[in-house]
Amino acid sequence: MSSKRIMIANIMNAINACTEMNFQKKVTILLNVLCDEIGLSFEKVQPSNGDAKNDGWIVEKNIYFACYSPNDANISQNKQIVSKLDGDLSGLCTEVYRNGRWGRKIEEFYLIVNTHDKDLPADPDRLRQNKINEIKEEFNVEFIAKVITTEEIKKYLLTIDEKIIKKISDNLDIETLNNDFSVSDVFEFVDGYFVYLMSQDVILYQSSDLTRIKIEKKIDINKLNKLKDHILQLIPKADKIEQYISFTMEMGESSEKYEKLKDYIINKYQELEKKYLGEELYNKLIDELIYDTMKDTYAIILETFVVFVFIRCDIFKKE
Repeated sequence: MSSKRIMIANIMNAINACTEMNFQKKVTILLNVLCDEIGLSFEKVQPSNGDAKNDGWIVEKNIYFACYSPNDANISQNKQIVSKLDGDLSGLCTEVYRNGRWGRKIEEFYLIVNTHDKDLPADPDRLRQNKINEIKEEFNVEFIAKVITTEEIKKYLLTIDEKIIKKISDNLDIETLNNDFSVSDVFEFVDGYFVYLMSQDVILYQSSDLTRIKIEKKIDINKLNKLKDHILQLIPKADKIEQYISFTMEMGESSEKYEKLKDYIINKYQELEKKYLGEELYNKLIDELIYDTMKDTYAIILETFVVFVFIRCDIFKKE
């Protein structure tokens, strides 16, 4: 299960990191794979030919999609979303009901908004729903219409088979992505995740043994050979976490959050090693640490932190 969650986190990180046409491209690739798996036809619309207010649609179901991820600082302002909704949904209704294009009928319409791990902005005056109602009334039609964030995509991915997740990952070329972690990313993760830990009933184990042995040998000793390439790929990112920790200490900041998170991971490992070994132990450890509502970037950083602990601390066998 943990490998599935990590793949989903990487997929969502790749999608959420995009704006404008790149965002649309990745979302439509994902939708195309999902539809293919359940025997439906997803038709991607080439913007160069004029999209007629439609970024892609499921032919058999008359379900239409529009994507929105602007390249500016006001990404989640409600007025922008309402404006996008007005232009795309009104335009799509014109093409479908007045010009007889596409399926000549709309059953469902979804505007997928990239808010970069945030919720949709507050809409106390119900501007989004009022705009939808206004457009449906203008054309005298009824259909399902919703504004959603990419979080809805993540929720769906968590319910489907890991083989399909792998296929989506392959089609999006996830392995070629450079998921760089900045100091601010790690700082936000440590703060946010530590708040989560403190809300749990946690027993922390103190460890002072930071003996380091050759990484490849440690991987072999712990029977993690199938995960070897994956772990080695995370080592440069784990080094960045080490650099971040050194930076905070040089700045005179307390290492308390790092120590408690490290000790929590070690404690969780010690609980699990009584039941599991090797790759199953590694996967169970990740599965215990990552919860479904965790932000995707945090999940990736968390596994990197586990690899950092694996390298630097007294965790997993050394001989």
